[in-house]
Amino acid sequence: MKKSTAKNEKVYIGFDISQKKIAVYAVCGDASCKNEVMIANDRNEISRFLSQFDDPSKVCVVMETGTHDLWMSRFIESQSERQMRSI
Repeated sequence: MKKSTAKNEKVYIGFDISQKKIAVYAVCGDASCKNEVMIANDRNEISRFLSQFDDPSKVCVVMETGTHDLWMSRFIESQSERQMRSI
C-alpha cells in the first residue's frame, strides 16, 4: 500500500477483521488502493502497518464492530492521534 502523496489529504483505512488476519483497504481523496493488504491480527503488526504514515492526524481507521473492535480501537487511539470509527 502506497503512502499518500498529497500532504493535506486525509487517508481512510478500512479494517476488515477476522480472528487471525485483517484485510486492509485505503482511500485518499478520490483514489482508492487497488490492492488489499493482509496483516496479522495483533498489536505489533497493526502498529508496524500504521507507522508507515507520516502524519497520524491525517489517518482515520474505520472498522466493523465485533469481537476485536474494543481492544483494537483503544490500542490504535493510544498509539497516536489517529481517529477511529466503528461501523
